[in-house]
Amino acid sequence: MTYDANDLIEIFELMDVTVNRQSDHGLTSLPGAFALQDVAVKSKKFEDAADDDYFQEMAHVVFASGLSSSVATGRIAALDDSFSHYATVADYDNASVQRLSQQPHMLRHDRKIRRLISIAKSFRSIVGEHRSFANYLNTFGGRDMESAFAVRTHLMKRFIFLGRFTSLVFLREIGYPILKIDHSVMRVFSRLGLVSGFPQQTPARQPPALHEPQLLAGLRVGAQLAAATGHPIQYVSMILSAFADDAGVCNDRMPQCYLCAANERCHYAPKAEALRHGGLILINRPSPRQNIRHASG
Repeated sequence: MTYDANDLIEIFELMDVTVNRQSDHGLTSLPGAFALQDVAVKSKKFEDAADDDYFQEMAHVVFASGLSSSVATGRIAALDDSFSHYATVADYDNASVQRLSQQPHMLRHDRKIRRLISIAKSFRSIVGEHRSFANYLNTFGGRDMESAFAVRTHLMKRFIFLGRFTSLVFLREIGYPILKIDHSVMRVFSRLGLVSGFPQQTPARQPPALHEPQLLAGLRVGAQLAAATGHPIQYVSMILSAFADDAGVCNDRMPQCYLCAANERCHYAPKAEALRHGGLILINRPSPRQNIRHASG
C-alpha cells in the first residue's frame, strides 16, 4: 500500500520532534538530531564498491549473527585480517580452519569459519558468472525496495548462511532502503495505522519472529518514510527505534502518550488513559484520529 507523502512527512516529523525533545530535556541518553543524522550520512556507500568490499560486508554480517553487538564489533577489525579477500578465503582448507580457529578473535568457532569459506566460494561463483558482484546486483534493477526483495530471494538461495534477517542486514549495509525492523517498530506502525493485523501489545517477552507478510509490509512503510522525508533509511531506523523501544515514549506496556507529539495521529485504543501521568497530569484529549490518506490501494 502506498501512503500520501505529506502524511508520512508529518508523521515522521512528529516522531522526530518527540525523540529529540526527550533527548534535549535529558530524559533519554539519546544523541540529538544532528548527532543521529551525522551517523546516518557516514554510512557506507557502495555505488562504486569493489568485489572485496561487498564480500567483507557479507562476512561481517554472517560472522556477527548470533553474537552480541559488543562482542562482534570488538572482533571485526581482526576478522578483516584473514577474511578480506574472497578469492583467498574460498581456497581455505581444513588446515586453514584449524589455524584460524585458534586465533582469539574467531572465538574458537570453526563453524563460523566454515560458513565464511562457504560464502566466499558462492561469492566467487557469482563474480565468475557476472564479472563483478555489482553487475550481479544490477541484474535485479536499481537500489530500491522492490529490487531489494528480488535480490534477497536470490541471495538466500545462493548463500545458505544468509537467512531471512541477515539478508536484510546485508542489503541495508550495502545501500538498499531496508529499515531496521522488529516488533517494537511494527507496533508503532500499527498504532499509527500504517500496517494492519499486528497486535498493539506484545504478549510475550520473547515474541515470535515476524511473519514474512508482516515483515515485508513494515519494510515498505520504512522505504516510503525515507523517500517522503528525504532522510537516509539509517536515520529513519534510529528515530523509530528510539521512539519505540522500552525506554521510548511509544513503548509496549506504558506508552507516554502525554509526551508524544504524534498522539493525534495515533490509533492506540487506551490512549485517553495513557494520557494520564501517574494520576497527576492529564493532557486534553486529542482530536479524533485523522485517517491516513492512501495515494493508491
